[in-house]
Amino acid sequence: MILGADSRILNILGHSYIILVVDMLPRKIVIGILPTAASAETAVNNLTEEGFSEKDISLVMKNDQTARAILKDNGPLEGISTDNLESVLTKVGVEEAVVNQYQEALDNNKALLAVAAMPEMVSTIEETMNDYQVETMVVV
Repeated sequence: MILGADSRILNILGHSYIILVVDMLPRKIVIGILPTAASAETAVNNLTEEGFSEKDISLVMKNDQTARAILKDNGPLEGISTDNLESVLTKVGVEEAVVNQYQEALDNNKALLAVAAMPEMVSTIEETMNDYQVETMVVV
């Protein structure tokens, strides 16, 4: 289960307080493979135009520089790389066989896109990914 969180610093009479705002509603992660960096970039642009925050989107590629040129390292899989892909995806609930498919796709220069959202928004994400020939999509 992914929980949304945001922090704010509040200054009252010279004292600073950190306030953590936590959205306690469970969120889903939609994960899929897109065939090219260009299709991933267009999908990210469309998702942000549809109102999804870049903070809720992760992009993993074999060439991390290409991925970071498209999107900062953030989202539900922040910090993930091809080196720790298996352990991170397994922890969030992706089956081992699917993780292996994802690893093979990344080795073949495809892009892994992950988007965290409230359950009612999953179909919008799936539609956007389908528009760009998504492969092996899962929702966890």
